[in-house]
Amino acid sequence: MHTFRVAEERFEKKPEQAKSELKDEINKVDKRLEQVKSELKTDIANVKADLIKWMFIFWAGQVITITGILIAFLKK
Repeated sequence: MHTFRVAEERFEKKPEQAKSELKDEINKVDKRLEQVKSELKTDIANVKADLIKWMFIFWAGQVITITGILIAFLKK
């Protein structure tokens, strides 16, 4: 009878232990996801800033080109 109780206690502890380990792993994954999410937000912000910079450079080049063409046509 004593052996049965020991086996029963071991059986009950294993699912609880597995459940605890699984919760720990889930918490680790959640923390990692939050870290990756933060890194992605930073990367997206940097890409947006670069995109705006290059758009401005492109627009300035277009304005200069169009202004030059208009001046050339108006002088004739």
